[in-house]
Order: sequence, then structure tokens, then C-alpha cells
Amino acid sequence: MVEDCNLERCEILPLDEFQLAAYQLLMECPDDIKQCSRHSLIGINKAWGLKDVDREMSIFRALTAEEEIASGVIKALQLREYQGAKQLNPKNHAHKAAIWPFFQIVTYAFQPLDDFVDFKLVIETPEDEDRKRPRLRFMVLKPYDNMWYFPEPPLDFTMYMNYGEGSQIYYFKEQIDEYLKNKGRKDFLKLIKKRANFRNSLLYSRPGGIPRINGDTEKSIQVYRRSILSLNCICLLIAYYHERQLFIQQSLDALLNYLCIMGKKEFILP
Repeated sequence: MVEDCNLERCEILPLDEFQLAAYQLLMECPDDIKQCSRHSLIGINKAWGLKDVDREMSIFRALTAEEEIASGVIKALQLREYQGAKQLNPKNHAHKAAIWPFFQIVTYAFQPLDDFVDFKLVIETPEDEDRKRPRLRFMVLKPYDNMWYFPEPPLDFTMYMNYGEGSQIYYFKEQIDEYLKNKGRKDFLKLIKKRANFRNSLLYSRPGGIPRINGDTEKSIQVYRRSILSLNCICLLIAYYHERQLFIQQSLDALLNYLCIMGKKEFILP
């Protein structure tokens, strides 16, 4: 039963082999993170069950399932004591609503490498070990074909703008601008606040009428499912490794900046 979180045998939105392995490792995490993962997957399955009965509640369940695992990501950052992580509140809807869009923004920064590097997240047992763990492996396609590299820990690297003298840590300004342009917006914080308030528009009437969802609910739930499964993997990469990984800190610094949580209204990072 989905209610018992028996996701290994769930037939509604089943997990594939990799997703199930990631979920099983998350079940070894501290309880508050583990329960966020459990409830996110229960929630998206319940959303699917409601799609033909109550569209608005179906989308609400999907949205809150994404919020749940976003809370898990915040709690994982705090568990591993990343600098500034306590400035994020796992109960704040705007903070939770920012996690998935910002993850998408960060991934845009890797697109120029698509023709040169093949990235893959895997769950495997390294040589000379007896326990599975999440690993990021990548193959440099040009000029060294078929050579796999494994950063240890997986995200312990830093992305810079330019090389050599004068190089600076990169904070995804171009990707933020591209994301806002695609969304037809100019202010990241206002966009996130609107995204956070969407949950209320599903629940409450307004002078103009009552909530109503149009369009392809099934497709929307599948989109939420992809974000939830991806955030479960991010949560695992953060929580599993006790070391504070450089790229996670770099991304968190940028997120706090764009959410204007660091005490200033203007952007303070290059």
C-alpha cells in the first residue's frame, strides 16, 4: 500500500532500479530527512490517484510533495552544516519554492560541456567497499575517450568564471537571466514568491470565482514527479556525505544571494 510507503511494490508510479536504490539509501538518513523523502513519494502517488477525481487537489498534492522534498534538501544542508544553511527555513513556502527552479538554473551552467563530458549519477559499490553509495561519474569525450572519472565526494569541486589569474567563482548570473527571460520575468525573488503563492490559489476562492485547473493534469503530475525524483537525488548527495562539498556551498551561496537573505537588497555576488 502506498500509505505504508511500500514503494518497492508500488504499481501506481513505480520506481526504476536506480530510483529505488536512491530511495533505499535515503531511508538510512536521519529521520527528519527520511520522512521528507517518504512523504514526497507518497504525495506524488496520491496526486496521480486524484487526477481523474479532483484536479485541483491532485495538483495541490503534487505541489506539496515537491515542497516536502525541498524541505528535505534544506534539512540536509543544515545537517551537514553548510555555511548559511540555517538562513533557509524548511517551513517557509518561498524558500521551498526556490529549491527546484534554482537546481534547474545550476544545471544550465553545465550545458556547454555536453559535447565534451558525459555525466552520470550512479548508485554502486566502489572497489574495496561493501556498501553502496551515490557517485557522480563522468567520461571526458574529447580527446580522452572512454576514461571515467569519479570525484570524491561527488560534488567537491568549484566552478570558475575564466581561468588563471583573475578567475572568479561563478554564481550563475547568466543562467538566472536566461531562466527569467524564459519565464517572462525580471525579478527572481518575485517569481519565487508567485510560485510559492500558487498553492493558495488552488485552495481559496477569489472575487472572480473558485479555483479551477484546466489542461493536461496527467502531464503536470509527471512534471512534478520528475522534479521530486531529482530533488530526492540531490538530497541524497548532500546528506550521504559528511564532508561539506565545494559545489554545494557555491550553489547555496548563490541561492541565498538571489533570495536576498544575506542582509542586502542588491546582488552581492559577481
